[in-house]
Amino acid sequence: MEIEAIDSLLPGEVAVIGTQKSQRNAPWGESLSTAAKARGARGAVVDGLIRDVMKIEELGFPVFAAGIKPVDSMGRGIVTSYNVPVECGEVIGSPLRRVPPPGRHPTRSEEPDKLVVV
Repeated sequence: MEIEAIDSLLPGEVAVIGTQKSQRNAPWGESLSTAAKARGARGAVVDGLIRDVMKIEELGFPVFAAGIKPVDSMGRGIVTSYNVPVECGEVIGSPLRRVPPPGRHPTRSEEPDKLVVV
């Protein structure tokens, strides 16, 4: 399901990954950054750990995370769903795929404790 999740990214989107603040593994690394960038994603926000930081920096793909750990998710974590509301940094994000008219910004959530993932 991890590949399906990345394949669902549209150009201009930001991948938001909720891990419930897990410290067991680093689900995001060079391979997912490369695949997301190839699909036109603008970056990733991970409520957890990442790996392959030097390679991600070389790619020029912006990734924001809680920390670094050189341990992948194989056998330590699974993707349970994607394109669903997710908690990231104690903020709830919801998938939103709206293309604003030229010169207009995407709609922001009216609720201060909600993040709209675009």
